[in-house]
Amino acid sequence: MASAKVIRLEKKPTQAPTRYKFTVQRLKNEKPTNCTRYIYDTQQPGLCMRITKAGCKSFVYYRKVDGRPERITLGRLDSLKLDAARKAAANYEGSRAMGINPAAERRKARAREITVGELMRAWTRAANARGLRSLPAEQRLWELHIQRKLEIKEAANVTTQELERLIHRVGKSHPRTANKIHDLLRRLWNHAIKQGVLKSNPCHGVTRFSEKARDRVLSQAEVQMFLGAIEQENEPWRSYFRLLLLTGARRSTVAAMRWQDLDLKTGVWNVPAWASKNKAAMTIALVPAAVTTINNIKQMDTEWVFPADSKSGHIETPTKAWERIKKRADITDIRIHDLRRTLGTTLAVNGASAHIIAKALGHKSLASASAYVHLDAEAARAALEGATKEWDT
Repeated sequence: MASAKVIRLEKKPTQAPTRYKFTVQRLKNEKPTNCTRYIYDTQQPGLCMRITKAGCKSFVYYRKVDGRPERITLGRLDSLKLDAARKAAANYEGSRAMGINPAAERRKARAREITVGELMRAWTRAANARGLRSLPAEQRLWELHIQRKLEIKEAANVTTQELERLIHRVGKSHPRTANKIHDLLRRLWNHAIKQGVLKSNPCHGVTRFSEKARDRVLSQAEVQMFLGAIEQENEPWRSYFRLLLLTGARRSTVAAMRWQDLDLKTGVWNVPAWASKNKAAMTIALVPAAVTTINNIKQMDTEWVFPADSKSGHIETPTKAWERIKKRADITDIRIHDLRRTLGTTLAVNGASAHIIAKALGHKSLASASAYVHLDAEAARAALEGATKEWDT
């Protein structure tokens, strides 16, 4: 039996930490490398110099607490004298000798200083990075109901009672909006807690309002008045609102409509997953009136059907146009989502089944429905044509 061959693995060379007695000139002579590195002062325990890849040099107090590294940035080499850095490190060493964690104390002090406005900005950055489509609506809630009351207030000092008063002031007349404010504030504090900035959420314990399911739909007479009001709008809003009514799609989905997703010959709109609320691809059947509306839109040198000078590149908030249309139609008690509900209800009145209504308002998945999507679209289109034949103005 052959003897096993032992293969010795070479150890990766490791660089020992650099330690010497700090002098200003010697620190200035240090060159950056391809990674951030630390140099330790042999005169003052806990004091080190951090040098980044970009060449930024900062004094840092460094110690391990319960096996975990804790660092406190003291100041940059070009603005903090060496003697002052050593004195600061010595003070932290004194606190540590008394059983106090200086880094933890700094975090507590920082938490006491962080304002609600900073929480909102931190959440906005995180939401942007995650691509949350709810952010514009949250920004409006912040500006209308929260900013003036809480922006400069220290987040650690905000009480449950204070939030209760703010939310219930809105909830007396707008319970759904009050609950949305509650949701936003809860997210701000939860995000800060996950980041280790705060320890508790004052939103816990705030009473939510009970919401009555909204069932407002437009009558046929109101639909005609609404369509007449739309026709007096300029583009892109005239076509945008017509498509909201004719497709039953959500407003953010129509706003993000792209030319490449449209097959106007067969009357099908393939909505990608990123543009749908449930993050699933959908197929929406387009009635002839919807196809005509899209064909009448002047195609620009852009992927968007409704381009705009915005961060996303397409239209986003139709608030002003919506208010104009409501006023012109003399229908003030409706919301944009009521257009979607109106189409669904009209389909039901015309005898469409729940399955057909679901398909008419959008398939959940292109992949799983690929075998029968054409039949679904045809059945949905037939139901849509019957429901919207009187809306084709």
